[in-house]
Amino acid sequence: MDHFSAEELDSYVELAKRLDYISVREASFRDMLQAQGLPDVMDHVDPVFLLDREDYRRISRCKLKGPYILIYYSDAENLTEKLALRLSEMNGGIPIYRIGKQKNKNGIHGLQNVPVEEFLGLIDHAAYVVSCSFHACAFSVVFRKQFYAISAADRSSRLTSLLDSFDLMDRFIPDETVLNQLQISDIDFSQHEEYIKQHTDIAKSYLEGVIDAARAKE
Repeated sequence: MDHFSAEELDSYVELAKRLDYISVREASFRDMLQAQGLPDVMDHVDPVFLLDREDYRRISRCKLKGPYILIYYSDAENLTEKLALRLSEMNGGIPIYRIGKQKNKNGIHGLQNVPVEEFLGLIDHAAYVVSCSFHACAFSVVFRKQFYAISAADRSSRLTSLLDSFDLMDRFIPDETVLNQLQISDIDFSQHEEYIKQHTDIAKSYLEGVIDAARAKE
């Protein structure tokens, strides 16, 4: 959140003071707002976690068959592509698909104009997800997929907050040095279910409390 100018921050704070409740995704954003005189700001997991994977499977769809690696959003250093190619080689050359504007390139198949339903299905059916997108990584957790999160430079704070909450910071690749030293491993989600449930329950409880308080004012 340090990319805000002082003028922008002052403007946001004045607008935020008009709100009865404020919940944000990043711990760093919470700390920044609290330091600006908003002590009641809370941080919670993204609203996508208020539903479970079966809820999303009711609307998702996927046309691809067999194991594959999914890329969503490539970073400037092409770390997503480099890691995806490495994972493919380690898994018998399974195909790689990339959601975005690019068509087929470097053996990676391009997927354009992907609607939300297919976006969800592509993540749910992937063998691996490699992305610098917050929501691709969030839904990878929702669907309990093997994934790696690539740094999105100054837009990484909400992603690292999410990973830290679920004790998954070992899935974060900040730069090429870390990528080159990476020992590929699978996530044992049984070791993380408690963290996921705890933070999801806290977010649900907060939202329910806000709704109840609003109803009480009617």
